[in-house]
Amino acid sequence: MTDSERRVGAVHALGADAAVFLLLGSLIARMRGRHALAVKLGLAGNAIVAGAGFLGGHLALNRGTARRATAA
Repeated sequence: MTDSERRVGAVHALGADAAVFLLLGSLIARMRGRHALAVKLGLAGNAIVAGAGFLGGHLALNRGTARRATAA
């Protein structure tokens, strides 16, 4: 992978991690009865996971990082 692909992969990974924490925060807020905060955290987590998924798809499909090398 090139340096630019590694940077995109790092942003993809950080986005996925941030989304997990936001969604976990949403769950905790719901359990404590703070539904308005939970909805905001859930929406933010879903938006970030959509962006991270877009970056992962871009890496795999457009940049070709997921292509298998044929055996010689």
